Amino acid sequence: MVTDNENRLPIHTAAASAFLPGLRALLAVDPSCVRALCAPPIAEHNASSSSLTSSALYPIDMIVQYYDTVVKELDEIRTKDPILVEKKHTAEEAIEVILMTSLYGRAIFLPRDQTEAFLPLHAALLMETRDATWRTLLTMYKNLHAEDVDELGRNLLHLVAMDPSAAGSRRQGIVREIHAMFPTAVQRENKDGLIPLQVAIMYNAGEEITKPLIEYRETTFRRRYVR
Repeated sequence: MVTDNENRLPIHTAAASAFLPGLRALLAVDPSCVRALCAPPIAEHNASSSSLTSSALYPIDMIVQYYDTVVKELDEIRTKDPILVEKKHTAEEAIEVILMTSLYGRAIFLPRDQTEAFLPLHAALLMETRDATWRTLLTMYKNLHAEDVDELGRNLLHLVAMDPSAAGSRRQGIVREIHAMFPTAVQRENKDGLIPLQVAIMYNAGEEITKPLIEYRETTFRRRYVR
């Protein structure tokens, strides 16, 4: 695949400025490009994989960086500049297009008009975004989507519990964030009748995940599941 001198694919170039027509055209051809990593030029990182991973960006990370920049500019000038407001709305739409395309595995251009459920935070968790990206998306969507469940009845804690390969310390922080905005999530069952703690145990999620789930669920868990 052709990249520029910054190792960016066309999807990254479009994402960096939230260029919606370009994003839609590229996703129509290859929806999987939403998960393409943009590694920094070789001169900017050493040979270790950890260095590469920490500095590489997904398209969603680049769009959110653009969105954050626009929001900061709006905050600084303290007026509703129409050009900046339009840029913000365009970036929000680009974010939703990327999130839903990634979640459903096919190009989705008008996320809120589709028959599929609009689940931005589910998509963000599954995409393994950078911490800064997750924080922005959480701020954008938590008021309306913290309690969402997917077609399998999974809430956000079920998804966190299903990924034992993720960094434990980061996942533990996410567990606590989700609990803070959706306290009853630890008690909710998916369509298989499993609460997040049971899912975490099934997937060998590790103490970093199970410990806070037990902490939040212990009393209710004993009453309902231990005889």
